[in-house]
Amino acid sequence: VSAWGFDREGLLAQGASRILFTNGLNDGWSTGGFLTNLSVERDLLVLNMENGAHHSELGHSRPCPAPGDTPDVLAARAQA
Repeated sequence: VSAWGFDREGLLAQGASRILFTNGLNDGWSTGGFLTNLSVERDLLVLNMENGAHHSELGHSRPCPAPGDTPDVLAARAQA
């Protein structure tokens, strides 16, 4: 990850800004993601959903909100 510049220092050095990283903490991939904001000043922000899973925040293939959406997923969508 750091070899590609996709860590906090690399993103900041490249001038990255206005990225919203989302994590469903029920997703095993979340352990490799950013779990805290990288830079509030540059809008490199993180939303964690305790009961979310892989792509549950997207809602692109079903009605949004979907009947199975948990309160934390709904709150994350509202924040985004």
